[in-house]
Amino acid sequence: MTPRAPDPRSAPPDRRARGLALVALLAGVFALGLQFALTLATVHRQGFGAERALWIYLGYFTILTNALGALSLARLAAGHRDGLLARDEDLTAIAASLLIVGLVYNLVLRQTWHPTGWADVTDELLHVAMPLLYLATWWVAGRGQAVSRSRLLAWMAYPVVYLAYALGRAALDGRYPYPFLDVATLGWVRVLGNAALVGLAFVGIGAALAWLAARRPLRPALSGRAGPR
Repeated sequence: MTPRAPDPRSAPPDRRARGLALVALLAGVFALGLQFALTLATVHRQGFGAERALWIYLGYFTILTNALGALSLARLAAGHRDGLLARDEDLTAIAASLLIVGLVYNLVLRQTWHPTGWADVTDELLHVAMPLLYLATWWVAGRGQAVSRSRLLAWMAYPVVYLAYALGRAALDGRYPYPFLDVATLGWVRVLGNAALVGLAFVGIGAALAWLAARRPLRPALSGRAGPR
């Protein structure tokens, strides 16, 4: 009986992909930790505690998306290439989400404030370095396989759920994480229009990445080994 050829989709990431994932993971964890420390210091100066800092911290799409990216990078660095946050569709959707983070910040939000010191460092890491590092890791870890459109479209629930989450939080404390979501100032029509534009950008970037994913060089499965040592 002729042995079946190994399926490239089940191949673990190679050493280069794992190394790049580890570098990106370390940058992401440092940036996320630094941002929380800065948030904690700010709320302490205002007389609040860690609970308030965590509440504010977890309100941002930037933080949640970078955290998702860090979790998936941890799985790649550990040699996983299937399961939650490690499938091709997951990596592609997270890459698209991080590119949205970078594009919205650099095109819309950068001119609204001018951080200095460590705040500037964490801003650049979260909004520039991490999107680029994750995109590079996504490309290197690719296996020349088309991603599932249905699974990729299912990821559209992520920005939609975030929108409901952000607006629900704002209804509780009046704090909008981003000015283009400020219903009190802009009104519902403009806010929903802004959200729709971001959603369309997510779909467009996701479709472009899916198109590129099928054209990446095929990385054959390793034969005779359970995985990289």
